[in-house]
Amino acid sequence: MITNSENKLKTRKRGETMFSVKKFKVLLADSGMTIREFSKVCGVTTTTISQILNHGVKPEITTIGKLAKGFGVSAAALMDD
Repeated sequence: MITNSENKLKTRKRGETMFSVKKFKVLLADSGMTIREFSKVCGVTTTTISQILNHGVKPEITTIGKLAKGFGVSAAALMDD
């Protein structure tokens, strides 16, 4: 049985997730952390985080999991509705 969270992790095209940069930016701002601080918390490089924020790069599903864990939310919280 596929849960709602797993369903949201489906991809549009091979390798392209339905990741929401807008939601990521809101969570980062609400956390009060800098990119460097958040990088240390979640284990994702500052370069990758900057590429997501500034260039709309869609992260891999494993990276989305790390970002979500850093915020203390589910991966589904970082997906488009």
